[in-house]
Amino acid sequence: MFLGKEGNGKVVTDKSGSDKSGNDKVYSNQSVADSIQIDIEKLKEYTSSVVNKLRNGITSGLKGSRFIKNSEPVHVKYEEGYIIDKNTIKSKQTGDIYKVKNIIIATGSTPNIPENVEIDKKTVFTSNEAVHLEGFKEYMSIIGMGIIGLEFADIYTALGSEITFFEYSPEFLSMLDKDVSKYYEKVFLKNKAIDYYLDTKVKYIKAAKNNKPVTIGYLQNFSKHKIRNAVDKQTEKGEEQEEKEKEEEQEVKEKFVDSCLVATGRRPLTEGLGLEGLQVKLNRGYVQVNEQLRVIKENKPTDTSTSSDTSSTTENVYDNIFCIGDANGKQMLAHTASHQALKVIDLIEKKEKNKINDAATNYLNQSIIYRNIPSVCYTNPELAFVGYSQKEAEKVFGVENISADISYYKSNSKIVSENNITIHPDINNTYNKRQYNTIDNTQGMVKIIYDKNTKQLLGCVIVGNYASILIHQAVLAINAKLTVYDLTYMVHSHPTVSEVYDNVFKNVAKVRTH
Repeated sequence: MFLGKEGNGKVVTDKSGSDKSGNDKVYSNQSVADSIQIDIEKLKEYTSSVVNKLRNGITSGLKGSRFIKNSEPVHVKYEEGYIIDKNTIKSKQTGDIYKVKNIIIATGSTPNIPENVEIDKKTVFTSNEAVHLEGFKEYMSIIGMGIIGLEFADIYTALGSEITFFEYSPEFLSMLDKDVSKYYEKVFLKNKAIDYYLDTKVKYIKAAKNNKPVTIGYLQNFSKHKIRNAVDKQTEKGEEQEEKEKEEEQEVKEKFVDSCLVATGRRPLTEGLGLEGLQVKLNRGYVQVNEQLRVIKENKPTDTSTSSDTSSTTENVYDNIFCIGDANGKQMLAHTASHQALKVIDLIEKKEKNKINDAATNYLNQSIIYRNIPSVCYTNPELAFVGYSQKEAEKVFGVENISADISYYKSNSKIVSENNITIHPDINNTYNKRQYNTIDNTQGMVKIIYDKNTKQLLGCVIVGNYASILIHQAVLAINAKLTVYDLTYMVHSHPTVSEVYDNVFKNVAKVRTH
């Protein structure tokens, strides 16, 4: 939601519907005011209230609950703990000892901060501060063009900021196929007050102080420079030393901004948990787990206890210690962590000889296919994807066995009738001069990837409004191993956005759309 005030004090949004003053008025496809003033403090209050409501809801749901049959009710301790042995946890604050039958490590992750970056949490900050709208300024930079950086750029530009991105990779959203990333670049980046540098290494960031702005030192065309010098020198030096020499030979440029979001990924929060003493296997800090999410040991254990789960008796794992979520690095998404948690609880139920239903039993015998869990970038327009990209599928199954097809939103009657062109009000600042206020909501695409011989659906990516909802039809189809032919004659209600699938499936099957 876009929140602001007209000159007369009425709240306005860019969504269709009635305003908050009680007047039924449709704001879509029209400008409701020449300019608006954003009330950042009110927006911060609203953001905090939502976060607190969600957090309190989780806490309330935990208190007194019994997630395992015949277990003690849940007790929440707001303390730091570390694992002494496989059945003992100790509080760092109080020294209290807790004897347990099972341990689940769910410590999550924390922002990854590169060297020579001065974080003051006001002018140079991470996503931890960004969610509370700290550091919001008129001229901003974002380091890293991943999902986190793009989502915050969408928020900041909607509020009137000008953004400059610095991205280390020479390609924009390199995990996507080039036709998709180019399309998303066109409909997202080109329509907003965003400038960006690809193939750029940030050398240092200095926080604003003493009336001086944030200073960002960077090297452009970094990979090309590395390749050129590697050919020229013909040396056999280590990659790290070689990269250092290339940096010394390049001119460091500087960019001055009001504030800077550092969105260079996240790292696991697994230090200080006592994992070294347990000889837990780590990879760059991520806890290594088997398919049942049991923690893998670095070396053979001294005790001879075995798992009651026959699938793990031959493995070098802890029978009663599990790790879920960002800490294991399998897929750093909140819904993936929740999915893993459900599996672990059922595994513990089974281990404790408690009866579980047939659905859970069948599920426990299957591996989690992380590729088949959807990812979403919540920007305007949205980006969602699941399964294989075309380039991944071609690498795995062979170029000759893979095909792809695309359908565009512009042919969808629901999208065209509801959206068309939206003109947003000017943001009341010195930069945004209306050229970025026009958004074509009819822009969007659906790309499917499938096996050329069997026509089995292997992947899907969607750019456009409702992508976060539409993607789940593909999620179901991919997990059920359905073919494009299975989906061709599935009837979609008219007019609905989901009809974009109808077009692409029928096109592949070479049957009539109308």
